[in-house]
Amino acid sequence: MAGERVTVLYGPYGSGKTEVAVNYAVWLAGRAAGVWLADLDLVTPYFRVRDLRDRVGRQGVRVVAPEGPPGEGDLPVLPPGLSGLLRGDGPGVIDVGGGDTGARVLGTLHTLAGDCRLWLVFNPYRPGCNSPAGLVDTARRISASSRLGPAGVVSNPHLGPATTVAVVARGHAVVEQAAARLGLPVVLLTALQDIAPAVEKMVGREVFPLQRYLTLPWE
Repeated sequence: MAGERVTVLYGPYGSGKTEVAVNYAVWLAGRAAGVWLADLDLVTPYFRVRDLRDRVGRQGVRVVAPEGPPGEGDLPVLPPGLSGLLRGDGPGVIDVGGGDTGARVLGTLHTLAGDCRLWLVFNPYRPGCNSPAGLVDTARRISASSRLGPAGVVSNPHLGPATTVAVVARGHAVVEQAAARLGLPVVLLTALQDIAPAVEKMVGREVFPLQRYLTLPWE
């Protein structure tokens, strides 16, 4: 999983990219100093990296986020200092929101990207994404809107608390087909850490285990 200094995680709503971004940043912090995690999800009121500032800070991750509540402004506002971080202050991970606003943020990053790599996070159990054709169409629409294309695909198949080993394996097969059509590698297959070993045995490849950091306010 080594590569460019900054990894940008993006994808459609409900793909689980924020959970993957947090886990990946914590994983990096166990292997390098000065890791930062930028929260560029400017829309979603739940599952925000900025709400985990203290928790991940204790694990060696510095959170960078815009001030104030998220909202759908006409122009995306990037966190102060992000351009400097992109140009050389330690390894970093960027969590970009979904939808049109996320695409606009990616478009803004177009001029700052430097040595960033973009990973497209897919959850094939989301509406409109439950077939290889749907995932391919989604990837192409995001790339067209943002003017940036992904370097790889993160397979993050899940059904929330109803996720089982079979659910992950079945969904991953769909993501693999979509990635092949896009000509992209599947750089990560994820699963919650309690089922990750069983998923590895079933699919025959390494699984990136996820610790659950994000919960809804009523959980």
